[in-house]
Amino acid sequence: MDWAAQRIYNKTGIRTSVIKGYTNASGNTDSTAYALIAKHQASHAIVIHSFDVFFYQTNVEVTQNYDGKKDRRAFMILKPISVILLYNRFTDQ
Repeated sequence: MDWAAQRIYNKTGIRTSVIKGYTNASGNTDSTAYALIAKHQASHAIVIHSFDVFFYQTNVEVTQNYDGKKDRRAFMILKPISVILLYNRFTDQ
């Protein structure tokens, strides 16, 4: 997220802050996001609502080294799944 914050600043000149850690929204993400916007006097918030990663194995290669030992290599496809929400302080809540 620090990389994203820096990129936003470089492209727009808008100061950004990253609130690290986990914030429990207790089933009401919208209210929590708007409360954080107010608390930090922010104009916008980008919220990662959920994130998961799946690994799909596509191939396995087994080779024998010169000393007779076997090397195994597994090839995977990494598929991230995320829900990212954008909040604006000026939107009706």
